[in-house]
Amino acid sequence: MLAAVYDILRREGLDLVWIEAAYNFEAAKSRIDELRRQSRGEYVVFDQRKRQMIAEVDSSTLGGQVLSDD
Repeated sequence: MLAAVYDILRREGLDLVWIEAAYNFEAAKSRIDELRRQSRGEYVVFDQRKRQMIAEVDSSTLGGQVLSDD
């Protein structure tokens, strides 16, 4: 059984709010793409194995951009 290892979070002010988990990085990026079309903002992908943020997407500006992707 696969375990979801990537958390998708939304930045709200100084807080990070958990949205859902994904099984792989591609699925997490795809889901963030869907979410940012529904609601602009900053989204983060957190790798549970590495215990670090591996990507940030800021869609608060038109078009959005990936701020990092390790």
